Amino acid sequence: MNFGRKEKPNAIIDIEREELQKPEFKFDAKYCGGHKAFPVRKEIKAKFTVFPKRMEITTDTFLLPIRFDQVRDIRNLHQKKIYTVIEYNDGVEEQSPILDFGKHLEKEQPIIYQKKL
Repeated sequence: MNFGRKEKPNAIIDIEREELQKPEFKFDAKYCGGHKAFPVRKEIKAKFTVFPKRMEITTDTFLLPIRFDQVRDIRNLHQKKIYTVIEYNDGVEEQSPILDFGKHLEKEQPIIYQKKL
């Protein structure tokens, strides 16, 4: 027993360990909307970072972490460009952020898919 000492819950310890890990991949991308909390009128510059257990979409205005165990599907949206749609449940509801990886689509999207498996 640790009287007078508060211990951290295991979930917080796991998050802190994850935060200390270095990214496996980091890509430039464009965020095109699709997440209900982060709507945009036009695509904005973003960094897409892949860690062992999660990915992050980072813009000048928000950070969106997505755990791979939350990802339900990854698909392409074909318009004038090919976009990557990441479908996942954020613990509240289904979200579908849309990314434009540009000319690096063939390299970057398979990394997400393999991590999701």
